[in-house]
Amino acid sequence: MNKKLLALLGGYVAGMAFWSKKRQDDGTSKLKKPLLESTVSEIIDEIVDMHTVAYDEVKNRVEPIFEEVKDFDTLKSRMNEMIETFEKKWEATLADVKEATADKREMLAEKFDASKTHLESTLGTAKTRANNLKDTTSSTVDTWVSDVEEKIKDIYTKIKANFDKKEETKKTSEK
Repeated sequence: MNKKLLALLGGYVAGMAFWSKKRQDDGTSKLKKPLLESTVSEIIDEIVDMHTVAYDEVKNRVEPIFEEVKDFDTLKSRMNEMIETFEKKWEATLADVKEATADKREMLAEKFDASKTHLESTLGTAKTRANNLKDTTSSTVDTWVSDVEEKIKDIYTKIKANFDKKEETKKTSEK
């Protein structure tokens, strides 16, 4: 068996054992007796419960981006904050790229593209939520989404152009 896979499996088992012990100490475990004294069936039930709890925690952190939003203005505000954060983060990140290697520049470009894609996906979630709100119409939402898509595209194009310009400047200076 591959040593890396075996190490991964060992880490997983150790992490699960540690978490199970912590759950027993906290009183949230399904096991009524220590792990080594439990039956295989009880251990499997505990592992399934641990994965269910972990899944629910991740789901609760990821999914409800706009669930608590009750009106269209709050939704627009939240989306605008995300766009501003995207713009500031990537302008700052790509501004310091002068000293980066070609591999690092390529990795940053890929992350930038992935971040834009995620922002567009978040806009899709916002659009769905906006269409479910009572204080707006679908035409208002469609107009807003078009404006936001254009804004994201403009920001992306501006930052990408600056990044490409710096890359060209670096290539020119290396010659």
